[in-house]
Amino acid sequence: MKFLPLVLSALLGLTLAEDPVIETDDDVLVLTEKNFKFAIEKYDYVLVEFYAPWCGHCKQLTPEYAKAAKVFKDDDKVALAKVDATEEKDLAQKFGVRGYPTIKWFKGHDSETAHEYGGGRKEPAISQWVAKKTGPATTLLSSVEDANKFKEGADGEDHVVVIGYFPEGHDSADFVATADKMDDVKFGVTSNADVAKELELEAGGITLFKNFDDRFNKFSEGDLLDFVNAKKMRWVTEFTDTSAPKIFGGAIKKTHFTIQCQFRSRSQQNPRRIYSCCQRIPRKSIIRLDQL
Repeated sequence: MKFLPLVLSALLGLTLAEDPVIETDDDVLVLTEKNFKFAIEKYDYVLVEFYAPWCGHCKQLTPEYAKAAKVFKDDDKVALAKVDATEEKDLAQKFGVRGYPTIKWFKGHDSETAHEYGGGRKEPAISQWVAKKTGPATTLLSSVEDANKFKEGADGEDHVVVIGYFPEGHDSADFVATADKMDDVKFGVTSNADVAKELELEAGGITLFKNFDDRFNKFSEGDLLDFVNAKKMRWVTEFTDTSAPKIFGGAIKKTHFTIQCQFRSRSQQNPRRIYSCCQRIPRKSIIRLDQL
């Protein structure tokens, strides 16, 4: 029986060795071929950035991605991770990585199925997207204070929310279903009459609130998803890495056209004048390309 402790120690050592080490870089998990499956199966939700060290866009994303990772640092169900695609080529090929950065979404401990990431590349957009994917589709607004706080956005950033008033006897199923389909817009729901009065909502009414252009749009009829997609962007939208997917993707692509402006010199550029002229065209979203 003297060999029993040695056998147990050996078995224990084997068991511990089965769990690979996951290093972190500024609260972002560093994944490799050896620990990828383990990490995905450890968390309910994992956002993974496939990057190249020399990539300029990746370098711009790095601090924003790290800030978002800190938001979920204490959540044991959610993690943000990254993979050096130039080193882990098999992983990159497996998940169809063709450019950098490529961000994929994994859920349900499934390390074989990658879902597309549909958010922006700034911390607020990343955090909101992840929060939307990991929490309920709508936020319950129980008081006027809750509703007003929900409507407020960060200074200097576009902020869009949709709020519906559904007292007893009014069905919110389509509202919730639409909220579940949208990653970049927050949906709030209330049955509180005081909130409805404050926001001028009729029973069953839905309003999109934003901190730009006409400030709000009331939904009357038609497809709610199409309505939100059409109203969530500025009439005049600057073309950037963040706005490009929203402009050319999904249901809103038919509501936009582009204006290409070329200047002989930088001193002749007058973006404010272009913006002012474009705003005079009603119910259109125009993309401004300052210079090609």
